[in-house]
Amino acid sequence: MSLEEKIEEAQRTWVNECEGDNDLSLSVIADQIRALLPGATEDEVRRQALKAVYPLLRDRKIWVGDEIPNHYLYKRWEGSAEDQIARIDKEWRALGRAPVYGEIAWFIGRYAADVMSTEELLDEAVQCWVAECAEASLDLGFMMSQVRHALRTDSEDAVRLKTLELLRPLMEKGLLRPFRPRGGDIEYWPGTVDEQLTKIDRDWNELKDWPNQSDMPYFIGHRGT
Repeated sequence: MSLEEKIEEAQRTWVNECEGDNDLSLSVIADQIRALLPGATEDEVRRQALKAVYPLLRDRKIWVGDEIPNHYLYKRWEGSAEDQIARIDKEWRALGRAPVYGEIAWFIGRYAADVMSTEELLDEAVQCWVAECAEASLDLGFMMSQVRHALRTDSEDAVRLKTLELLRPLMEKGLLRPFRPRGGDIEYWPGTVDEQLTKIDRDWNELKDWPNQSDMPYFIGHRGT
């Protein structure tokens, strides 16, 4: 595989890594380019890394921003792709060494980059749930994380209430059904939709942290029933 092909493969990996609400530190990209250029100077690594990142920023396959500590959010950089590359180049040069994890810039996908409205993010999340559950299953923790990013908040109450609000019509239409895995079997939750949502709300309230896969139900669609 040629160097160009290896870099193209790395670019695809970066885009995939930034999909959804994930992030990618500049240091990770620098390390990957360095591994592809044995013996290269830091200047050569910087130039090649920025050359590889530029078309991804230009074509809006990824975005660049600063992390907002403790809020799972990012402040997207202003300006064109050229402006952003120039800023990274300037700060990297001023650093005088290879960036470490979290330094200079984060590369992010459209969820984290705040390029969609809250309504658009929530609508896309619901479509994702229905599509995924029609083929397989989803846990409530994953759903909650999408709602949290759409609302751009760490308020557990706000995320819980909005998640339950979005689940209700999907459950009433039979598009999603809550269950707990029991070995290789599926144990559906008994009761009406109201009773199931009340149980989720009560169980969630009793937790001391965000729910994870073991705390709350999974959901499956009609194709999995």
